[in-house]
Amino acid sequence: MNSSLRIRNMALSVLGIPKEYKIKYYSPYDQVNSIKEETRWAPQLTLEFPEMDTLEIILFEVFPMGENFKSATNDTTSKDKEIKKRSNDELQKQEVLIYPNPNDGNFVVLLENPETVKGIYISNNLGQVVDSRNEVFKQNSYTLNYFNSGVYSVEVVYSDKTIRKKIIIN
Repeated sequence: MNSSLRIRNMALSVLGIPKEYKIKYYSPYDQVNSIKEETRWAPQLTLEFPEMDTLEIILFEVFPMGENFKSATNDTTSKDKEIKKRSNDELQKQEVLIYPNPNDGNFVVLLENPETVKGIYISNNLGQVVDSRNEVFKQNSYTLNYFNSGVYSVEVVYSDKTIRKKIIIN
């Protein structure tokens, strides 16, 4: 059973102008080395996921060429899900933005409201806190290239909530 996911660049699709996208597919068991890479031109993409023996989850990255990195995952086998490209205004409204992801240990955590943040905590896959900051800013740069490759959790603790995001260090 193949699954598909559509990615639409709303501004360009209204104008009918094709956009170039670079797509990388990953297995959830190896999020560093891509299974397949391709480049496509289209105002709207429909990605067909290859049928695999027991693998029902395929992770992928979509890079609109010449723009900021975007990432998404397909965690079900339902058809015709739609992800709309966010405008810069929508990205600015997002409370926590981490880029690039995946990275080599050098990344930035952008915070919409740093004055309400109590701390940023980075944990390894065992749940051990490997880095923490209590003094935070709107833009928090990290140079953690001495970390082992793997998936890490970034927790941004606000006075009234906690936001958790995953990063991949190659």
